[in-house]
Amino acid sequence: MSKTTCGCDERPDATGSYEAVWILSIGLSAVAALLNWPIDDRPVARLRAATA
Repeated sequence: MSKTTCGCDERPDATGSYEAVWILSIGLSAVAALLNWPIDDRPVARLRAATA
């Protein structure tokens, strides 16, 4: 395999496929969505009363 001017290989992965990266990114996105699902973003009562 030839080297580029930066000294790194032209092909960045061992398999030549980015399928594993796509699967990992989709999995991490699903985990992030599930972790953020229960967050209630309404203002708390004491802050609503202070601004009114």
